[in-house]
Amino acid sequence: MGTKQEVIAELFKRCKAKGTWEFDNDLVRQVAASKGFANLFDATKIDHSALLPPELRREDYFFVHLGAGGKHRFVKGISIGFHTFEKILDSEVIDWKYRQSILNELDTSESNILSVASNQRVIHDFLYNDIVASPKVYNARRTKRSIEYRIGTQRIRATNLQMEIDLTMELDGVVTVFEGKNGTPEDFAVYQLFHPFKY
Repeated sequence: MGTKQEVIAELFKRCKAKGTWEFDNDLVRQVAASKGFANLFDATKIDHSALLPPELRREDYFFVHLGAGGKHRFVKGISIGFHTFEKILDSEVIDWKYRQSILNELDTSESNILSVASNQRVIHDFLYNDIVASPKVYNARRTKRSIEYRIGTQRIRATNLQMEIDLTMELDGVVTVFEGKNGTPEDFAVYQLFHPFKY
């Protein structure tokens, strides 16, 4: 059985040979089938750079989604597309009194973890320095929007781009967009916060 990395590496190889950096889900389907990779919908989901194949890392490429019709584009500059999590110093760690609830550990989804952090007032303390602050909360959802932006010098136009928003809070006109993570990756795809914030 093929891997996601093999599919992406082959897509990159084909785009490079044709001299075009855009590809669509028809090509993804074709390449995935040739590699025996069954989960087509997962093939183009890269939320941290460790999932990129060595060929892309060597040549400093990642890809972004362009929306309508399942289009994607390879872009140069991994350090632009992924942000490395900053180290948390021991001096920055504080004890927090955890209050158990019957729903806290019901599941380990990103949405649930963000709910627990909010309900335990960790987010309120971190963002607002006030555990009784009362921000407006907008829960996880998906939406579509057409947007234009730049990655370095490259102009990106996305049409009806589907974006997932894990959580949004607003207090006194300050909007905070959240992206939850399972596990502890070294970095995350910037578009996961940038697209919802631009929206």
